[in-house]
Amino acid sequence: MNRLRPGVVVWAHVTFADGTGEKTRPAVVVGTRGREVVVHPVTSSSRRHGFPQRYVELEDLAAAGVTRPCAVSVIEVVIDRIEVISVVGALSDVDGSAVFPAGPEPADRPLPSGGVDGAAAPLLALAC
Repeated sequence: MNRLRPGVVVWAHVTFADGTGEKTRPAVVVGTRGREVVVHPVTSSSRRHGFPQRYVELEDLAAAGVTRPCAVSVIEVVIDRIEVISVVGALSDVDGSAVFPAGPEPADRPLPSGGVDGAAAPLLALAC
């Protein structure tokens, strides 16, 4: 779990930016700091279209592991790594460049080839 790298898409319990609750949703990993995982939440809410400066639309849904049009929030949220449920995909090069225009920080360690704790990743298709 501590080997998550920038651009990996996870299914996680993500706290709301105002700290009032949480929602299980896809999220893009920005990086890790000890037990903390910094993520950009992913949303399929149509309200995102009213705030194009706050969201980056995903173009390659299959690579990201989602099944319907979604966007990545530019706001970073910090979650505990225990809140990460599974790895479901990774941003394509095009989406990665849009979400991380300056390029992501280099990963501390490579992501395991399987699922979250090195176990085989479950085959999930997510609707955000």
